[in-house]
Amino acid sequence: MYSVRISLLGIILYSFYKFGLSDASESASERQERDLFKGFSGYRLFNNSFRMVYYHDLTIAVVEIGDNMTLLNCELIEVFSDEQRKKTLEDLSKVVGRSLRLLFDDMMLLMSQCDSLDSRLINRMVMALTPKPETTINNSITTTQSSVFSGIFPGTKWCGTGDIARSYFDLGSEWIMDKCCRKHDLCPVKVKGYGSRYNLTNKSLYTKSHCACDDEFAKCLKQAGKPAADFMGNIYFNILQVSCIQDQKQGKQFRTAKKY
Repeated sequence: MYSVRISLLGIILYSFYKFGLSDASESASERQERDLFKGFSGYRLFNNSFRMVYYHDLTIAVVEIGDNMTLLNCELIEVFSDEQRKKTLEDLSKVVGRSLRLLFDDMMLLMSQCDSLDSRLINRMVMALTPKPETTINNSITTTQSSVFSGIFPGTKWCGTGDIARSYFDLGSEWIMDKCCRKHDLCPVKVKGYGSRYNLTNKSLYTKSHCACDDEFAKCLKQAGKPAADFMGNIYFNILQVSCIQDQKQGKQFRTAKKY
């Protein structure tokens, strides 16, 4: 088991390097953003529900509200630029309605409330309506191998370099851990690898997220109570030691990663 874990660690670290390195090219970065952008699925839990659109920086939330302002469902959308956010909000205004900008803390609270929903049931309902490719044993094995060499942790679709999820609702078999990674990927405040934002330049391969998102990511992985989740936390915080973005009086600054 120990040798297998070391081998898996080597593959994942290699994949982080190989696929993260492609971000150095502007054309490769744009292509990756286009491939990763999922847009809005249009899924609605109840036809008579009320829907709202909220956003902060690089994250948009389409929420479904029922009687007595009960939160029924959420779909979070990651955008990669101000221009893409503007276009997405314009598109959503035609099918959902006008959008409302939230403060960072309010957006984080909304994301936590969305995360507390019975998302496993909702995800299953949505994915049941989504056409799936034919699956065979060989195809399943190939998919697992492909996910590892693409920098995605086995059993997940959101943990690693980028993601392989078809939509926000698409989670892997390790769904508890996958939810942690999904929420972290959708952090509203971040600087992509070799990118610049908030007067900060990220000279590393890896996306640097707001420290509040990193803190919640570590907490979520620990609460998952699974060896795989702790393994992921050890890679991200202790081995890669990806720094995070912290708000200071003089503006946003990078902060050294905390130990897991």
